[in-house]
Amino acid sequence: MNDILERSIMPLYDMQCLSCGHQFETIANIDEIVVCPKCALECKRLISVHGPNLAIQDAEWIRSIREVVDKEGGPAAQAFLKDSTRDNLHAYMKAEGIRHFEPGEKPGRPDPPNMDKIQKEVWEKHQKRNRLEVN
Repeated sequence: MNDILERSIMPLYDMQCLSCGHQFETIANIDEIVVCPKCALECKRLISVHGPNLAIQDAEWIRSIREVVDKEGGPAAQAFLKDSTRDNLHAYMKAEGIRHFEPGEKPGRPDPPNMDKIQKEVWEKHQKRNRLEVN
C-alpha cells in the first residue's frame, strides 16, 4: 500500500531507450534508473511538458487582467479567457485598441492642472474687466 502511495506522487516522465529508440511514459523516482519494456536496457528521460497550462500560476499579473476582461466580449476576449497566454493577451489588446505604456509615460490619470496659475489668470482677467479708469 505504501509503495502505491509513493508511486502516485511521483512525476510522469517521457523516456527513450538508448538502444532500440522506443519511447514511452513511466512513473519513476528522480534517481531511479528506468529500463526499456521492449529490450530491458537503460533509458534516458526526454524533456517534455505535461498537464495543464501553468502559465497562469507563474504570472499573477495575467490573472489580474482576466478579472477585468469583459466576460461577454468578442472572440479575442473569449480566446484570452479560455487560454490566458501572452499571445492571446496581445491579440485581445490589439482587438480592443489597448496598448502598454511607453517608457516614461505615467500610468493613471494625468497630472492635475496648476490651480495657482489658473487662479492668477482668472484674477488678472477680473481686474482688467472691472478696473476704473480716471481721465
